[in-house]
Amino acid sequence: MHFISAPNSTSLQRRHHDGKRLLQWVCRLTAHLQIRLRLIMIYGKTANLVKDCKQLQTKESGIAWTWLYCWSIAIMRN
Repeated sequence: MHFISAPNSTSLQRRHHDGKRLLQWVCRLTAHLQIRLRLIMIYGKTANLVKDCKQLQTKESGIAWTWLYCWSIAIMRN
């Protein structure tokens, strides 16, 4: 899976954009409601790791999206 990002965006913006696209891809790929619900729960826990959901637009979003990516890959392998 390869995501193409805008050339002028920063690394953080690319990770944020790629994380959004990954979540959209996983939701389209998974037809099972249970997997989608697990992803939503994991995303909520990820948001709690950065203490405030509003801060997901700042430098901590890279951490949150990295966690989401790792967990979504783990779910897809199970």
